[in-house]
Amino acid sequence: MLDLSYRLLTPYEEFPDPDDLAKATEVDFRFRVALGDLILAAPPSDFSARWGWIPLIDFAVSVREILSHLKRGGARSQFEFTESEATLTFVRHETGLVITASYAPGEIPIPLSSFEERLRWFEGGLRADLVKNQPALERHPVFNRLLPEE
Repeated sequence: MLDLSYRLLTPYEEFPDPDDLAKATEVDFRFRVALGDLILAAPPSDFSARWGWIPLIDFAVSVREILSHLKRGGARSQFEFTESEATLTFVRHETGLVITASYAPGEIPIPLSSFEERLRWFEGGLRADLVKNQPALERHPVFNRLLPEE
């Protein structure tokens, strides 16, 4: 079973004032809000990035775009971690997906539909955690476009 989750470490470090967060841009949300650890594991493979600075909103948006590309018939796509040479590679095989990492051995095979379900859970949980701490985000148009309510 795939564990695709996160540990939120610095949700609003650069935006301690809710009024400042109201002015946040897409770049702010993708790279300065919601930094933390990425958990990505399916034993025996563990591609978790417990580095404390992963931009989790950017990860969610980027992987959603990768999934969309693969569902439209793309064979391969890659996620590059910000400010790092580390990558995750996603390769489509019929109705499945194989994930590999440049920074850890192994591979994670998973049905495409299961990965899509785990990604929706990841996005929904991240959105809920962020809104719980800053309720005004529910009305922020950029935030809602990046992490839409299901």
